[in-house]
Amino acid sequence: MSELEDQLREIWEYIPDENDLSWIDRVASQPADTGPLGDFGTITRRMLAAGVSKLDIARFAKINAYEAAFGALFVAGNGLHELLLSADPTGREMRPPTGT
Repeated sequence: MSELEDQLREIWEYIPDENDLSWIDRVASQPADTGPLGDFGTITRRMLAAGVSKLDIARFAKINAYEAAFGALFVAGNGLHELLLSADPTGREMRPPTGT
């Protein structure tokens, strides 16, 4: 495996798996505070209370993380942003799962 492939794989490790819902209840249980990300639990609880499914929350988190990674790579100017999409471990290149 090339160094470039290693870097892309490592970046994808920081983009959440949309099928892993385990973090949602953990985050939702976090109390509100005034620190950095102190409203993460509150926002997650509001989404759940509004009827947003855990699958939708997880997919939204994945899309948001992908966009952040792409933007950071673009600013870094190393060209990795052009390859990030094709390195999606699901093989779907960030396309929605079938049946959604």
